[in-house]
Amino acid sequence: GSTSSSPSRIARQQQQQQQQQQRVQPYVMDQEAAAMAQQQQQLQQRTIAQASEIFKNMSKSQPPAFVDELETHLEGLYEEDLNKRAAAAAMICQLFRSTVNLQVLLGRETLLPTLARLLREDGLKSLELATAVAGCFFACSCLKQLHRMLLDNQVGTLLMDLVSLELQRSSAREAQEGPAATTAAITARAAAASLKAAPPLDNREMRVASLVVRQDRFLYVATACLLHLAEDTSVQRKMRKKDIVGLLVGMLSRPHVELLLLAAGFLRRLCVYAEDKDRLASFPGVVPKLLALVQPGCGEQLQSSVLRLLHNLSFDACLRQQMVQGGLVPLAVNLLDSPK
Repeated sequence: GSTSSSPSRIARQQQQQQQQQQRVQPYVMDQEAAAMAQQQQQLQQRTIAQASEIFKNMSKSQPPAFVDELETHLEGLYEEDLNKRAAAAAMICQLFRSTVNLQVLLGRETLLPTLARLLREDGLKSLELATAVAGCFFACSCLKQLHRMLLDNQVGTLLMDLVSLELQRSSAREAQEGPAATTAAITARAAAASLKAAPPLDNREMRVASLVVRQDRFLYVATACLLHLAEDTSVQRKMRKKDIVGLLVGMLSRPHVELLLLAAGFLRRLCVYAEDKDRLASFPGVVPKLLALVQPGCGEQLQSSVLRLLHNLSFDACLRQQMVQGGLVPLAVNLLDSPK
């Protein structure tokens, strides 16, 4: 009896696989695939340069780290004082930034599980600690052969959970303090004050402006790590279940241009799949949010990245109609007319 049912079971499995493939079938044209792969590679290279800049700025306030002092830094991860744990994580992050140290670091089999535990327990208490640990993971994510090690330590899940909580924290603060205290408004005032074009920020505004900078640092490093891990389509599927599209949409109102570039580029990679495109379309106001990023003064790179995303989304009739209603056509004409 079992042998006769076997072919039908195989046929059923094949049918299920075909349905699964159709459900997430890329719906952009084949000839775009090569250009898109090149743009994705450029985006990943850009994340490496940008993350390096972030850690260079962070390490200015730290002494240089040496691999022969690793034991001391590892002990520091178990200190009772949170600031000391964060400082130890920052020193280890410095070591991870140099590939010559990777063999020694990864030779410590307990190091990645310890960092993952630290992120799980302390990530919400200290953005400095969260950014330093995410930086260690980011360094590993740049090498495809280390992805399995990261995934075995639930790094993708951990980072997505923390990104989600930071975005929720930001939204809650804005809802409580009103439109004058939005991330964008505070950042704009801070920029104007630094140019002496506006009065200096008061103490509360300075605290919020500092928080926004530190949050965006963490969001950038964590999202860049997720971008690298998402090279694997099975990992992408897991991220889809945890609503990666929702997290990236939440970043589109952040003020940090590099973070916007990263979010738009990541969304473009994901939204070639109908499931991800439909999830993006489900957010009210997402098209106006994207159109705001191609306005004059947003910078050519950001405009270009968002226009590519809008182009992919324009194959959807409903989204296309929203773009037309939002004034994309005259905006695009102006961009074509404007000198490079």
